[in-house]
This record gives sequence, structure tokens and C-alpha cells, in this order.
Amino acid sequence: MLCYGYVNDDVVTQEYIESLPLSNTPEVFGLHTNAEIGYYTNAAKELWSCLIDLQPQTGDAGAGISREAHIDKVFHAQS
Repeated sequence: MLCYGYVNDDVVTQEYIESLPLSNTPEVFGLHTNAEIGYYTNAAKELWSCLIDLQPQTGDAGAGISREAHIDKVFHAQS
């Protein structure tokens, strides 16, 4: 196992890295389990907000822009 200090053996280092968990749970960062719930809640809200922004706005009948033109406009505004 790799401890603090200098390790000269690449095999030991590789084995230590491969033993680390693949998922970054909140506990890895010293956070409470509920931190993950908050993260996913905020990510879902942001996703839905972006999806709603991509929907064409209807105002005057026949005076709106096409769906593709609206998405193109939003895309270029973000970049």
C-alpha cells in the first residue's frame, strides 16, 4: 500500500491506483451522503432549465422563428 513518502516501485504505485474506488462518492471528499442528493437535484434543475430554454417561444401567430433557428440562436449565444 502506498503511504506518505517516496515510493520507487512503479508496480506498487499502479496497484495502489487500481485499488482506489471508481466512483467518486461524497465520502471520498469528506462530505455527507446527502451532498450527492443535492448535487443531483441541482443538476436535474439545470438540465430542465436548459431544455425549456431550447423550446421555441410562441408569441404572435406566424411571426415566430423556426425551432431550428431558435436552437441555433441559443447555441451561438452560449458560445
